[in-house]
Amino acid sequence: MTKLGAGQLSSTILLFVIGSLATSALAQENSSNGKEQIDLKDVWKKVLEVNQVWLDPRPESLSYKIVSGSPPLADPETTQFVWISGNKARWEMESRHELNPLNYTLIMTPDRSQYLRGPESLLGRNIGRQPLGTLRQSFAWHSAIHALQQQGLPDDAKVISDLRDGDSRLIAIQATPANERSFVGLGLYHVFYGSSQWPIGQIKLTLKLPEYVPFREEFADGARIEFESPYLKVGNHLAPKSMRYISKSGRLDPWILAAEFQIVDGVWLLKSAQNIQNQKIVKQMNVQDVSTRPIADEKFAIPEKHQ
Repeated sequence: MTKLGAGQLSSTILLFVIGSLATSALAQENSSNGKEQIDLKDVWKKVLEVNQVWLDPRPESLSYKIVSGSPPLADPETTQFVWISGNKARWEMESRHELNPLNYTLIMTPDRSQYLRGPESLLGRNIGRQPLGTLRQSFAWHSAIHALQQQGLPDDAKVISDLRDGDSRLIAIQATPANERSFVGLGLYHVFYGSSQWPIGQIKLTLKLPEYVPFREEFADGARIEFESPYLKVGNHLAPKSMRYISKSGRLDPWILAAEFQIVDGVWLLKSAQNIQNQKIVKQMNVQDVSTRPIADEKFAIPEKHQ
């Protein structure tokens, strides 16, 4: 063992004290700057609680109409009708295309889903239980936060940045959902007025605290999804007022799919959506005639002639 003289011992003690004070001061500075250790599991739990109303919408009863086409929608290209009651749904679409009319009726129940109208290849058979998420939110939108909500945080999830933005705190999480794809589109089934789908891969999800809401999703190909404030309040929950998918920034005017939302009788759903190219709205869809009144079971019955 090396022996220390009195002077060396005093210097060693002094350095230890200085080092301890510096470490304490750094910890206090990090804490005051919002850099304290983050419990990612706790943060994610709060995110799911706050955003449940739109990440997994489950209205007891909901009906609405969608008109879609080129603005100003005085003569819609398609009109869609939706009725939802618990785990049952009915979707209809009427089209004004004379040469190729796209007219459908689809009944969805836990035991059977079947087209009553549509191309001959779709008729007369049970296509199995269908997910109702798209109908419940009134358009197709499944992004990284939906994948993480369904799968849970993967093992590689970690915080990669922690910044202050005024009174808010922006925490960026890096994660790789397993075998997931994003899909965003202006439509419900069969016809979309602008859509994009891609493997999610590794993503950067930025959360805004203390609200515990998503702020931005960034993908490896340069595309991103932005969630704009303010959020809509639904009881104890928060839901986006608007979301935008922005294509990779390889051109001056990126392609944008933009969506605005509304709250009707405590139910969050689409209000309008736009396909924006070169800063111009080329296609649009509007949600109208929203109701949460109970719907008769007859609306979801499959006539015997179709069984």
